[in-house]
Amino acid sequence: MTLGFDEDLPNDVYHYNEMRKNMNWQKSGIASLLKPAPVTQHLPSFDANGKPCFKAYRGSGKLDGKYALITGADSGIGRSIATLYALEGVAGITIVYRDEREDEDATYTKNTIEAQTKCKVHLIARDIGYEKNCQEILDAHMRMFGRLDILVNNAAEQHKVMRVEDLVCDTVERTFRTNGK
Repeated sequence: MTLGFDEDLPNDVYHYNEMRKNMNWQKSGIASLLKPAPVTQHLPSFDANGKPCFKAYRGSGKLDGKYALITGADSGIGRSIATLYALEGVAGITIVYRDEREDEDATYTKNTIEAQTKCKVHLIARDIGYEKNCQEILDAHMRMFGRLDILVNNAAEQHKVMRVEDLVCDTVERTFRTNGK
């Protein structure tokens, strides 16, 4: 039994997708605010009768003993990557997230991974938009794990505006600073 979203997860994939379509929420980049919660430990599959369902992912050890550094891994795609890497045998992961607003998501990801696997998770709250911070992240990862085998540069940001005239120079610079690393 995996920890995490099992208690909220319907058996039928189609039912889950319909549930999500009918939900109204503001996308915030903070996973803990999303209802229903995102699914990271399960993959869509079919049961013995051909009915669509979710099944817990079972790793095969393809990443045994490796060490990864993943930016933006507190939630969303980054959380899924970190979770699946851990299930594949990664020994240690440094999860980098932007700031304290994401502490709850990062802690949830760490606790879920460590409860399900032997993987150790190191959390670092830093803005990767600055070279000095990137060096601090790498140094901290190396102090913690001693080596780096996998780098996933997943962190990104976007700022929705309805008209190009509404773009603010600082926001454009901020986006390029984060997404260009």
